[in-house]
Amino acid sequence: MSYAAVEMKTIQWGEARGIVQNSTPYAQALKTKEELEELFEAISKGDREAMADAYGDILVTLVMESEWEGHVTLEFSNTTTLPAKIYANEGACQFIFLKGDQEPETSYADKKGKYMKQKGVTLPKI
Repeated sequence: MSYAAVEMKTIQWGEARGIVQNSTPYAQALKTKEELEELFEAISKGDREAMADAYGDILVTLVMESEWEGHVTLEFSNTTTLPAKIYANEGACQFIFLKGDQEPETSYADKKGKYMKQKGVTLPKI
């Protein structure tokens, strides 16, 4: 299945459940955090079925749109009482870039997204 088909099915799934029409970026970010926590729990238990489910749920909550350009700003938060360290020049996440087999109907560039071509660290824009 092409990425365009996966994206369309994901959008249709979200529309059918009222997510696309009724959610906010903040609500989707919170849902992404929740799904990531489920993914980490599944990884710690070695539960491959739960891992696959979490990856699918994350796809629904977090989409980096086609034709977006710029520097990605990631926010890390330590919500535990234990110390956490992130070291320079070491991996902290992974991105997977998929090439669609057709042009999108509307891209991030077409929508003139507020994070288009951002440089350096960019704080949230409301």
